[in-house]
Amino acid sequence: MMNNMKFKSNEDIITDCTETIRLNPNDADAYCGRAFMYAVFGDYDKAIADYNEALRIDGNLEMVYYNRGQMYTEKEDWDRAITDYTQALRIEPHFAKAYCYRGRAYYEKKDIEQAIADLTKAIQYGPKLIEAYFYRGRAYGEKKRLRTGVSGL
Repeated sequence: MMNNMKFKSNEDIITDCTETIRLNPNDADAYCGRAFMYAVFGDYDKAIADYNEALRIDGNLEMVYYNRGQMYTEKEDWDRAITDYTQALRIEPHFAKAYCYRGRAYYEKKDIEQAIADLTKAIQYGPKLIEAYFYRGRAYGEKKRLRTGVSGL
């Protein structure tokens, strides 16, 4: 039975999503599916464009704000990433991963206190979220370095 199964390639999935969008241009899920596949290929600008369309259709999709924030994180556009994670948290206030990656973005912007606050919330809402512990540890290390004037940590 397994030998008869055919798995779609990533390109086929993009083609299917594009066809779904052509048939129903108000299908936010199709835009999200295609955006995800663009992200897999590292085409963050196309992914962002599709997430924009999904949000135009339905502006209350916290996962879409989060996913678009991830694209901005990949592009190291920290301000836009923070804006999107904040929007996701407006919709879902206990969204641990949004706190985690907003905390990371604040860390990258050298807003260490806000980074620690967000990462602590991420741990509070997602105690198994390893990335939050990692980034909070880095933020505490940076805070200590800044306080003591030690360089190169």
